[in-house]
Amino acid sequence: MRFAAEPLVDQLPEAYAELAAGDDTLSIALLEPGRGWWVAGVETNVGPRGLEGRKVAVEHAGGVDRLAVVASVEGEPGLVLVARGAPGAEVTPQPAFHRAVPMSAVDFDGVEVPASTVAAGPVAGELLRRLTLTGGLLAAAEAVGAAGRLLEDARRYASERRQFGRTIGSYQALRHLLADMYVRQASMWSSVLYAAAALDDDLDEAGQAAAVAKAYVARSAREVAHGAMQVFGGIAFTEEHPAHRFLRRIVVREQQFGDAAHHERAIGRALAAMASGPVPAH
Repeated sequence: MRFAAEPLVDQLPEAYAELAAGDDTLSIALLEPGRGWWVAGVETNVGPRGLEGRKVAVEHAGGVDRLAVVASVEGEPGLVLVARGAPGAEVTPQPAFHRAVPMSAVDFDGVEVPASTVAAGPVAGELLRRLTLTGGLLAAAEAVGAAGRLLEDARRYASERRQFGRTIGSYQALRHLLADMYVRQASMWSSVLYAAAALDDDLDEAGQAAAVAKAYVARSAREVAHGAMQVFGGIAFTEEHPAHRFLRRIVVREQQFGDAAHHERAIGRALAAMASGPVPAH
């Protein structure tokens, strides 16, 4: 992913320009206990003692080079880069729904924050917007990929598994189920591609397109996964079968950067604001 657009990189502190040009791995620390994925109102803050607060569900927190911590800077949402192993930053592993996606809680207790690692003001606002939109689209794209693998495996299984002397894929009920799964899969991927192109081209509707894609994928990918589980039958619930691992991956990505309800609320607020605005003259 592009960490930021080229004009934006020129306005960022030195550490961010180095990050954009380098190969360091990064994990975003946004979610806080009891709070949603909204950037506004974060309780983690940069104060006289440095960075203080707690983040949860930080993916691969113990293995990345840096953490991008969303924090309040002078009362406004900002971003702070924290190097792995920084004094005062304690990483605690959390139970993970999917073993391949380890999550951790990170406590910040007076972590030193050089000025070159802090992004604040309008530049930080634009950076956070791009960061959350891109993160949500990447999560949606991975869910689409997992759903696509489940669809292909289910299609192959239906063409090979025989019941009452016929392949189960020859039964009309399964044909309709697989057709519905295919339509969902194709439309999910189309919505993600359009949103990614809109964000890359800085179109005005990029934010709404990304929200629509994330909300649609969050619901549809799980529907495809559930349909695949019906095709597989009882074998899909065994430890040896890969179906449950793809389903777990879909559920994890569904929640990251806001689930369907989160983005549907955001779209509703945006539409309400547009409707309540001044009526343009004919």
